[in-house]
Amino acid sequence: MSSGARIRFVLPSVVLGAGLTAASTSAMNLVLPDLRRDLAASSAQTAWFVVAFLVALIAVLPLAGRIADARGHASVYLCGFAAYAVGSLLCAGAPGPWFLVVARGTQGASAAFIIAATPALAAASARAGAEGSALGWLSSATYAGMAAGPALVSRVLQSGGWRATFLASAVVSAVVVSAGFLSIPSELIRRERQQHPPPLSHHRWRGFRARIRELAAALPGPETRSTLLVSLAVHAALGGCIFMLSLVLKDRLQLAAHASGALWTAHASGLAGAAALAGMASDRIGPRRVSLLAMMVMATGMMGLGQAWSRLVPWQAGLWLVLVGAGAGAFAAATSGILVGEARPQSRGVAGSWLALSRNAGTCCGIGLATAIPSPTAMQHSLAAGALLVLFASVATLLRNRHPVLLGDVGAEKVS
Repeated sequence: MSSGARIRFVLPSVVLGAGLTAASTSAMNLVLPDLRRDLAASSAQTAWFVVAFLVALIAVLPLAGRIADARGHASVYLCGFAAYAVGSLLCAGAPGPWFLVVARGTQGASAAFIIAATPALAAASARAGAEGSALGWLSSATYAGMAAGPALVSRVLQSGGWRATFLASAVVSAVVVSAGFLSIPSELIRRERQQHPPPLSHHRWRGFRARIRELAAALPGPETRSTLLVSLAVHAALGGCIFMLSLVLKDRLQLAAHASGALWTAHASGLAGAAALAGMASDRIGPRRVSLLAMMVMATGMMGLGQAWSRLVPWQAGLWLVLVGAGAGAFAAATSGILVGEARPQSRGVAGSWLALSRNAGTCCGIGLATAIPSPTAMQHSLAAGALLVLFASVATLLRNRHPVLLGDVGAEKVS
């Protein structure tokens, strides 16, 4: 098959890989009770099973983006998945708690390279003018995988135990690497290496200051920083509200387990469906318009849920959760379009890594703030505060972008 024919399969392969990876990793919390019992782990060690992954992910993300831009997104994408498969095998064979903590850190560091390279590779494989659609489908597949993940992981856990879940993750990673080798033409890899800047220098004579300047190239520029701050604020509001709702919604509505699961499935469906539509809309009307509309939809969903909280019934909760999910999914696709889709090809790895960092850090901040709320009776105030934070972010975006680019995004500057 010619390179031109094979490149058409790159985007479907990347989208499929994102969905499968999200499905295999989204419900790892389900295995914690079995892990703790079988490995005789303490509460602190059990917490480190989760924290080690997140710390390694957040710490490595900025450097991973720079390396992806220097070495080529396709190469880093494949190597990242191969390393993730090794980390999963180490987790599956862990003889003790601290070995598993180190293995989870290996998974987190590998995931940083995957996250940095995946959006850039999806944008590079899309046809000209369709980068937004490609990134939208990528976000949609990720959310769809996250929605299906708990059911799939629970089945593997019941049939094979917690070690089988990590083995399944290794198999998924191997499948993604195989699909990548079959679909990504060598011509694309060579073209990326020609377009990208040279890798970080290892020559001693260049000196410490030269290395600092090289690493500073991974820092975001002024326009990118404003977008990242908006993303941080929105995901803080979203993460805090969703965390609180997950704690109190089931008891508030007196729902059975399957009914509660249906509500959160509806929320995930809103995420996945809106992300794909937002990507296509970004190609037509521009990602900045879509991001503003998404923030309005998200704030409306939070406000509606807060206003109806005292007399909330299941169908209302489902409706508002779908609206919040739709706004969140559309916002994720639009911000990917702004930062990754509009970035120069040789800077997309850095853009994708900083975007992922803002999302993870914002979510962690939101959850941390939510845990400070004294009682579940403050849910209405939490939702109102989240909606106000999202509206504040949308107003800040309007004030920041008081120029023609906001009206159509045509001819927008490339993100530095």
